[in-house]
Amino acid sequence: RHALALAAVADPAQLRALTEGADPEGELALTHAIALGRTGALDEATARLDRVAFRARLEGDDMSLSWALAERARAYVARGRLGASAADFETSLALSQALGNAQLELIVRVNLGYLHGREERPEPYAEHTRAALALARRLKNDQAVAHCLCNLAGALAYLQRCDEAMACCEEARALAQDRGWPY
Repeated sequence: RHALALAAVADPAQLRALTEGADPEGELALTHAIALGRTGALDEATARLDRVAFRARLEGDDMSLSWALAERARAYVARGRLGASAADFETSLALSQALGNAQLELIVRVNLGYLHGREERPEPYAEHTRAALALARRLKNDQAVAHCLCNLAGALAYLQRCDEAMACCEEARALAQDRGWPY
C-alpha cells in the first residue's frame, strides 16, 4: 500500500486512472486520494484523505496516517488554507521520523519548507529545505536534490544570503546539465 502511495506521488495521472472506481475504504483508498490531490481534484482528495486518516487512526496504522496527513496538508496549501496545513504537516513529520520513512520525511520537509516560504518565513523555509536536501542526498535522489537546491536558493535569497543562493543555483544547474534535464 505504501509503495503505491509513493508511486502516486511520482505518477499521479496514471495511478488515478488505475485506481478509479476502487473501494473508497479499501486497500487503494490512500493511493487514489493521493493521485486525486496531485492531479488537482483537491476537494475530493481532501474528503477521501479525511476518511483514510480517520480509519488509520482507528486501526493504529501510523504509516497510512502519516501519508494521509501529509497529502491532506498539501491539498490545504494548494487551496490557500495555509493555517490548516501546519498541524497535519508537523504530525506527519513526527510520524515519518518515528517510522524511519526517509522518503515520506523528504516529501513532508519539502512541503513544510514550501509552506513557510508561502508564509514569508524564510528561516524555517531554509531549515526544512536543508533537512530535505540532506535526505535527498542520503537517498541518492538526484531529482529531489536539484529541486531542494532550487528551493534553498529561494530561501537564502530571501534572507539576503546571495552568494550561498547562487552556489545552490549553480549546483542545481550543473546537476541538471549532467543528467540532461531541462533547467
